Amino acid sequence: MLKLTRRLSAIDPSRTDYLDYYEWALLNQMLGEQDPDSAHGNVTYYTGLSPTASRKGKEGLASDPGSYSSDYGNFSCDHGTGLETHTKFAEPIADAGGDTLSVNLFIPAEIEFRGNKIQIKTDFPYDGRVRLTVTGTGRPFTLRVRIPGWVREPVLTVNGDSRRERPGTFAVLRRVWRHGDVVTLDLPLTTRWRPAPDNPAVHALTYGPLVLAARYGTAPPAALPTADPRTLRREAGAAEFSVVAAGTRVRLSPFLDVHHEHYNVYFALPPARRRTGVVAAYPLIDLHEENRRWPDAVLAGGAVPGERGVELNGTGAHVVLPAGLPANLTALTVSAWVRLDSIANSARVFDLGFNTQSYMFLTPRTGNGTARFAMKLGGMETEDFVDAAIALPVGVWTHVEVRVAGTLTFLIDGEVSGVNPAPRMGALLLGATQFNYLGRSQNPKHPFLHGAIAGFRLSAPAG
Repeated sequence: MLKLTRRLSAIDPSRTDYLDYYEWALLNQMLGEQDPDSAHGNVTYYTGLSPTASRKGKEGLASDPGSYSSDYGNFSCDHGTGLETHTKFAEPIADAGGDTLSVNLFIPAEIEFRGNKIQIKTDFPYDGRVRLTVTGTGRPFTLRVRIPGWVREPVLTVNGDSRRERPGTFAVLRRVWRHGDVVTLDLPLTTRWRPAPDNPAVHALTYGPLVLAARYGTAPPAALPTADPRTLRREAGAAEFSVVAAGTRVRLSPFLDVHHEHYNVYFALPPARRRTGVVAAYPLIDLHEENRRWPDAVLAGGAVPGERGVELNGTGAHVVLPAGLPANLTALTVSAWVRLDSIANSARVFDLGFNTQSYMFLTPRTGNGTARFAMKLGGMETEDFVDAAIALPVGVWTHVEVRVAGTLTFLIDGEVSGVNPAPRMGALLLGATQFNYLGRSQNPKHPFLHGAIAGFRLSAPAG
């Protein structure tokens, strides 16, 4: 991606967003890959972003993708291209064309251009001030300086004269440059919670162009923790902060500085206004959502309307519900009526999720012989689940209900049949699910439901 954006920037040098991406990937991916304790520049094969991820040195296993490479034991092809990339960081600092010099990245450097010498001094990205000193020849040339898109209220100063610049542009200075001319660019660094594209409740915290990571030492969280953004505070250090997450204050450092320990870069943030009431209701007498707030359900794989609900043949028939149903919910209740004509382990009454690693499902029976509700987020080692006391019966309509609100509660025909008092993840982490099925699993290896489904309902409890 560094090579790609470098070439795209060369094709259209007027755009700063390519260089913004390059800077972002350089600071938050590439610089953190290299082991600062390694005499030989060993790098990681893979930088994980799950809550249990880490970068490990000698204490890591050679087979662990989060481990640093060694001299002989686990040097892969990606380690080779990784080392190659680390030798090229000077290339995109500046570009020259005709009588124009473009400063793209804020890295200490000395540039010779048309008989002039431009020295870049800065402690960026830990400090937002960049100073360019020109040893000039008295001849004119154009100096372009990138103004990143992430900055607010940037200020450019030339020999003491200041002006505001617009983020996401190049500041253009055309003048006769003389010995000792000084250009200062002030890029105020501020914190910002950035939402994940697939889940508006999950955020990463940035400080200017730096992603901040919570440091967990040898004891990582089991799932993404919920943070209270009101508790964010500055700590001693160049770019050090802390925040209360899952009831504990955790240290936040630039991701590129976190090595030889577990880290976490994503947090769930409670919504400003808690959503309550019915989110979606599909009676399935027809395909409409009861309150017309969502698109119609879609019958697929041979599913057909029945007298009470949708009939499913067990060989591919299922119902597709619209994407995004459970987004931004701090608690939820899911219920449905189901009639089984036969029962197969791991079939699904419902399965809302993204893939085989992130989901929320209810199955009439597992290999243990009981019904189960389970939730999982990619990166978690195991599921959160609650088993009912029995498997769902065959040949009768049964009402199933699951409540996710600090605990997991499984009800069959209105009676509590199972409770998990301490799940590791909650409703917020599930996010705006992309694939929402009735009668079908996210996993194509699992059987389809044989029977019928009616009265699917998703709501957010008020309590």
